[in-house]
Amino acid sequence: MGIGLIADVLVTVIIGGGAIPWALRSPQPDTAAFVDLSIRRCRARLAAVRFGAELFVVQMAFYLSWIYQHNPHRPSRNTLFFSALSRLLFFPSCSGTEKGS
Repeated sequence: MGIGLIADVLVTVIIGGGAIPWALRSPQPDTAAFVDLSIRRCRARLAAVRFGAELFVVQMAFYLSWIYQHNPHRPSRNTLFFSALSRLLFFPSCSGTEKGS
């Protein structure tokens, strides 16, 4: 146990001790470039969210129309609407709206 602890401390000191001077000598990034990059990333995420929502609506319309046309029992449109709504509200992980994506 003592050798493992000493090895952990040595690795931390060697790597950390080498990284600090390297970070101090490296050129500092431009703040304006960082803000510009951050804004572009936010806009791209918003565009991706909008695209995902539109794609979801198109897919649901296609699936519901397919089920309605090809099901021999012909469920009512209200049944299809409420089944799609319940899928969206109660099973969000099945509809591709997972957190952390």
